[in-house]
Amino acid sequence: MFITAEEVKGLSSFEEVKAISNEQIETYMDRADSWIRRATNSPAIELSDNEALRKDMRLAT
Repeated sequence: MFITAEEVKGLSSFEEVKAISNEQIETYMDRADSWIRRATNSPAIELSDNEALRKDMRLAT
């Protein structure tokens, strides 16, 4: 995964997101990661050393 559930909660301005369990957020993150891999056609994108790309993937998730 590109980001943690705690980071998602910390970055969110929505109380509804902060109230969701970490397990539920991780389910959404898994779904987002799958779509990112499919859209980029790069199953190992998380192994990239490109810091800008890693930051973009965190935000996209």
